[in-house]
Amino acid sequence: MFCGTKNINYFVLNVSGMKNKRAQPYDRVLKENLETAVLPIIQRAIGIRIKKSEVLPEQQNVTIRREVDYLRKVYTEKGEELILHIEFQSTNDPEMIYRLSEYHSLIQRKYPNLIIRHFVIYIGNSSPNMKIRLPQDQVFKGYELINIHDLKLSNFLASDIPEEIVLAILADFPVEQASTIVRLILRRLKDVCDNENELQVYIEQLNLLSQARKLDQVTLQTIKAMPITIDITENALYKEAIKKGLEKGFQQGIEQGLEKGLEQGLVEGIERGIEQGIEQGIERGVELMEEKMLKEKQSAIQKMLVKNFDITDIVSIMNVSEELVVSIQETMLEEEE
Repeated sequence: MFCGTKNINYFVLNVSGMKNKRAQPYDRVLKENLETAVLPIIQRAIGIRIKKSEVLPEQQNVTIRREVDYLRKVYTEKGEELILHIEFQSTNDPEMIYRLSEYHSLIQRKYPNLIIRHFVIYIGNSSPNMKIRLPQDQVFKGYELINIHDLKLSNFLASDIPEEIVLAILADFPVEQASTIVRLILRRLKDVCDNENELQVYIEQLNLLSQARKLDQVTLQTIKAMPITIDITENALYKEAIKKGLEKGFQQGIEQGLEKGLEQGLVEGIERGIEQGIEQGIERGVELMEEKMLKEKQSAIQKMLVKNFDITDIVSIMNVSEELVVSIQETMLEEEE
């Protein structure tokens, strides 16, 4: 009689299929990515459209340490074996049905092959009015198992969410096609990532997740053989920075040219001033873009620190010095104080 809250659907997303319960290197990445990608996966699996979702605490504030009043294994004359559980109650407790449900789950887990019978012996003065049965939609009867290895590869690759795209390495495809699939994943990541730093983070995640299917060697080889970079000149921010720099440089060039034109000739001065202005504008545009990329890298490092990434991992993934990461961490701690 294990109960859940009304209208709860239970899902288990099978990823590795391994019985080893020790933490794996990819566990943290998998959990972080699933927080973003799991709702699209569930929607496709059960055919619903989720309007909105609300985060509930994963760690409940109650630690279950229950001691039952009376628990016995009994044998009937018919040769039956069963667990007899009895509680003595002196007041009308509206939570009694849920307490018994918790007891049932704990006892059943310890004695999975035995029938369990629950009784409450009421000794109070007033008439008992406690609920003794749960509605059918509150009774836990099982869960739905989603094997990620059975999900269509195309759904992951069609996504615009990078956290979902990297999960494609766990989807349904023959191992012999692993190298080709990794290349497709890398191309899609390049399409959806905004900058080089973000792309590098997801490539590293892809490499870690590939360990769940024992494809880490072919994944690493494919990554090394297929250098993936984002063309900075095609970046919208870069183009905007260059445009602003050119406009400013062009205006400055005209002003400088007019001033020099009074001495050297109006036409020659304007031409020279415009030329210098364009050069200065391009230089300033590149400076603006470099500043933007530095801020993006610092932001990515901050997010990884918040998610408790090791400093050595951050240094490796972001290709930065340990001193920079420590400095950003110290600044974050000072701001919290």
